[in-house]
Amino acid sequence: MPRRKLMTGLVLLCLLLLLPACSTSLRKEKEAAAEGVEEAFRQEAKEANQKTEDISFYLPAGMIVKSEDKYNHLIQKGSKMFILFINPNEDSKSKVLYQTAKEGSKDYLLDKTFRADGRFGYLLIQKLKDDLYEVVVGIGGIKMTTETELSGLSKDAKSMMEIVRSIKMEKE
Repeated sequence: MPRRKLMTGLVLLCLLLLLPACSTSLRKEKEAAAEGVEEAFRQEAKEANQKTEDISFYLPAGMIVKSEDKYNHLIQKGSKMFILFINPNEDSKSKVLYQTAKEGSKDYLLDKTFRADGRFGYLLIQKLKDDLYEVVVGIGGIKMTTETELSGLSKDAKSMMEIVRSIKMEKE
């Protein structure tokens, strides 16, 4: 009986030691994501290397446009998909897409907003399950969404903001 209590105690101690390590990792990824997204939001837009009928934009190496229509572009990197949504009726200072996302009453692990040069930007991170997170970044009427693992959270978030920041609408 004492041996069983000792084993139970050791298992509980191990769990208590592991939980903060996992939490620290999430905390660090959230901080890195917020810093990377804000940096991409505030810096000069990257030069466009992609052009569609309605927009031109920067796409990082390894990403390809799988499909597009006037408002949505499906972008792929490996097996990961990104959805780029553009509402041409909203300008770069609009909060409509951000407020719409917030109205979904989701519990966001991170809800960060940015303002610069008349632009409104944001980063939303929500846990979906186990090691899967939804990441949404946007500027005004443009937003990009993906699902990513914790290990890719900050890198994906920054790349997404670089894309969103670079978008230029073609004149009709």
